[in-house]
Amino acid sequence: MTGKSMNVIEKLLGDLEYAVMQTVWEHQRVTVRDVADILNQQRPLAYTTVMTVMSRLADKGILRQHRVGRAYEYEAAFTPQELAAEAVGQTIRSLIEDFGPLAVTQFVQQVGQIDKHQLERLAQLAQEASDPDAN
Repeated sequence: MTGKSMNVIEKLLGDLEYAVMQTVWEHQRVTVRDVADILNQQRPLAYTTVMTVMSRLADKGILRQHRVGRAYEYEAAFTPQELAAEAVGQTIRSLIEDFGPLAVTQFVQQVGQIDKHQLERLAQLAQEASDPDAN
């Protein structure tokens, strides 16, 4: 997991959601009991608290739920990098929907102030997006 992806995810999720996701990514497919036992080594948590958090993450589409007997097993719906990209994409879409051309103009200006090479890359991506046959 890259540091930048994890920073984005930390900002996206709450502290407990983030801890749950780290556990799921590390152990692949887990039950609520598995996660509760692992997290309880670091801090005391009620089983029902972990169950609620995991259920909400499943409702958000971040975890996938699989029925196994009378219980559920959970797995990540996204890698950390995919989840970070999805979160950033949703934020940008929301800004564009809410503020339209002003958001795009400010984005380009901010990118240009931070890194001129990124601004050139942005112009290249915009050209490719507007003319997909140019590739």
